[in-house]
Amino acid sequence: MNNRTIILTAVLINLIAVSILAWYVIKNQEKTGFINPQKVFEQFEYRSELESALKETLMVHSRNLDSLKNQIQYILSKNEESYFGLNNEEVMLKKQYYAEQILKFDNLKKELQEDFSNKIRIQSNQYLQEFARENGYTYVYSLNDGLLLYGDEIKDLTESVITFINKKYNGR
Repeated sequence: MNNRTIILTAVLINLIAVSILAWYVIKNQEKTGFINPQKVFEQFEYRSELESALKETLMVHSRNLDSLKNQIQYILSKNEESYFGLNNEEVMLKKQYYAEQILKFDNLKKELQEDFSNKIRIQSNQYLQEFARENGYTYVYSLNDGLLLYGDEIKDLTESVITFINKKYNGR
């Protein structure tokens, strides 16, 4: 073998070694990213579906309240002691019933809105985890507060930390 062949072989071997090393480093790098949760929430198409159903449900209840309110206002505008056979006590009971229905409606509205937000959060979190796994992300963070939204289970230190802190606590 001449010197030129030896040098080319050495360069080729070094090139292969550097390529293998670079591939190993790239392969083992952790892929991280972040999302804007508010933007995801606002642009998630499932939100539109749920929002329409929520509006429809609330509209039905709102119409019933409006009808009851109109009845009471009509009775009071007539300034009569009796309307449709109702005396003052019955009118007061109708007002009280209306006030109770408003409270029930407000509670229902709050409950439905919380349920609405929870359904969107649960479904988007499930899809986020699928996205992260399928695209090789180790960690995905929230842009708003830096909270970890997804972490590869391989990186979960929970059990090791529990063992460590308990050993420390017990003086081992």
